[in-house]
Amino acid sequence: MTMIRELQQTYVRAYGFTITITDTEGQLLMTPVYASDLDQWIYHNLLLSKGYFSRFPQREWKQGDTLIYDLEDTGLTFVVVSLVYSDEKSYLIWAGPIWENFNAETLEIHMRMSNVNVEKGLELGLELLRNREPSIHLERRIVREKTAELAEALFVYMNFEFKKEGNEAIPRQLLLMMSFLNGFKGDIRNLLMTFLAKNPVIDFVGYAENQHSNEYTVTHYFGHGSSSLAAASFSLGEGYLGQVAITGESSHWRCLPRDPRMKFFGLKGVVPTELFCHPVIINSDVEGLLFYGSLASLEVPRMVDIKGRIISYFLGHWESKNRLLDELETQKSLVTTFMEVSRVLTSVRDIKRIMFLLVDMALNLIQDARASLFLIRKPGNIHAAELVTRGLSKDMADQYGKFLAAKYWRHGDVLRGHELPPKPYEEKGIYLESAVTVQEEVVGVLCVVFEQQVGYSPEEYQYVLDTLALMGSTALKHSMVQKTPEIRPVNLLHEAMGQWDTGKYEQTLAIKDLVNAFGQTLDWSEEAVQTVSDAGLLFFYESEPLRKSAIPEGIIEVIASCREMKISEAGNAPYSDSAQLLFLVSEYVMYKRITTHPLILPKLLEEFRLFIDYWEKKSGEIQMRQGQGLGDQVARLPGLSPREREVLLEITKGRNNKDIAEALFISENTVKNHITSIFNKTGVSDRIQLMTKVIYQI
Repeated sequence: MTMIRELQQTYVRAYGFTITITDTEGQLLMTPVYASDLDQWIYHNLLLSKGYFSRFPQREWKQGDTLIYDLEDTGLTFVVVSLVYSDEKSYLIWAGPIWENFNAETLEIHMRMSNVNVEKGLELGLELLRNREPSIHLERRIVREKTAELAEALFVYMNFEFKKEGNEAIPRQLLLMMSFLNGFKGDIRNLLMTFLAKNPVIDFVGYAENQHSNEYTVTHYFGHGSSSLAAASFSLGEGYLGQVAITGESSHWRCLPRDPRMKFFGLKGVVPTELFCHPVIINSDVEGLLFYGSLASLEVPRMVDIKGRIISYFLGHWESKNRLLDELETQKSLVTTFMEVSRVLTSVRDIKRIMFLLVDMALNLIQDARASLFLIRKPGNIHAAELVTRGLSKDMADQYGKFLAAKYWRHGDVLRGHELPPKPYEEKGIYLESAVTVQEEVVGVLCVVFEQQVGYSPEEYQYVLDTLALMGSTALKHSMVQKTPEIRPVNLLHEAMGQWDTGKYEQTLAIKDLVNAFGQTLDWSEEAVQTVSDAGLLFFYESEPLRKSAIPEGIIEVIASCREMKISEAGNAPYSDSAQLLFLVSEYVMYKRITTHPLILPKLLEEFRLFIDYWEKKSGEIQMRQGQGLGDQVARLPGLSPREREVLLEITKGRNNKDIAEALFISENTVKNHITSIFNKTGVSDRIQLMTKVIYQI
């Protein structure tokens, strides 16, 4: 345990990743540790300079004993399994991006076999790699893992298994192959040519890509018959290769000349006696097929099959990683653009300009959209609407505008008694729509039109359109209702977060409510409390991107200082009272605990403890009263509309916004608007104060 104690002493600052190590009985072997550099800590300490093995002589290990090292919030797990060879004990650490569907039970079943031979060892290694799906959570740092290290981990396992069988030559061949893969830059052509040159027992090698949903095309081919097979296509399920495309599993055939599955090769003058095909799986889909074979009657060595499997898994993970990185850059670009849009909308008052801006952004941000349209009802005239469009002819825009007016406002006086008109040229396009609301009322619709032939589901971009529509709703609200503009960028970005992560969105609302409630007990100015409240709404945004928006610098500094406090356990940095307050409240909301910190003023900490005692007691009392029914108290509150009383009654039952929306058959956005109106009419700022007012009629 010396290494663990040294790590505890050395790595005390963190990125916030807590490392917990437990054995199969749940015994804690290592207290939480914070790593100053996660990558360096993993690869140079835990993995002992990429040895992937560690020894714990103080513990008596049995064959198959398992540890699971779980790095919380990172999606990374190390599995440590004891393997006993003669009198020596070694512990294999399998590292890499974690596999959303990792099955530890399957691993233990394999490792408990007392005599693991070459075949079993290979199958275990391949099964582990097959389950290693890269994490879809793009914010995780593990996306940067080099796929070559996955291949190296597989080599380490097979290296020991082959040595156990007394075959020293095979590990050396694998080592040469791994060194080549470590330098892979995406040149499949060079990879296949090298594979063909290094394995003279095979006469051809090729690679087919899924270029259409049900059709594969040979994009690379070398060896016998290269001129005829290059660019040849086959369908899903057609012949030998099509079979692998369906099953997603590697196959090896000893071919018969008259086998109908040989037709694809036979028509091109290639008649293999042995054929291998391995799927290249990218994000769970068979996107490519690596195939190779021999024209001679000699049996192809098992090692060639092993190399082919490794290459296919390597290509799949290499491309999966690149796609994740591309998607990460796309998401970063989207967030940056939304920041810019919110900054611009802050200064725009003219409704027509808001419409032009959102139409242009929808067309530019949504891939393959060929047209965009924004329809808004004119204030004070229910029979007229304003229309802004790009990419549609005037006739098509007018026809689509009538369709939208009838669809969204037909229950009012507009088009009463008329059937819903048809969409314009519906057979030639795909439409996405998102409603724009102001004070519960649908005042407009933002739309985009796609060509019908796009190779994916356009609904993937619905969240982008919804985010723009939310920004438009907030901007139009301030233009139509004439609210003050000081904190509008905060509202815009906070509403956008609701489209990306509803869990964090709800947490920020709780942070805001608690800051406002606690702030009323402090001798602080209203402006100071409001700054911390706004910082709480944007707490999960990184501070640097916020600087590119119109967010006041004071709010950004509170967020940045609070983040510093979360990774600092000692020191004397002069953190502001605002940052300390946000730290206390955010820790309580996220973890339901009061977190002590050497940099927090004792007076502020004690006041927060006393307030939380009151807060929790009052919350519990309100929850007890909720079970008794509060319909009479709700009915006695003056000034509320019938719908607002329905929403308030649901609040007294302890329901969240989503549950209220489902119970009343309205949208969550409408629920939020009702709650805001109720707060304004009753003079409260959060649900605790509202429940107190309902119960005690104060």
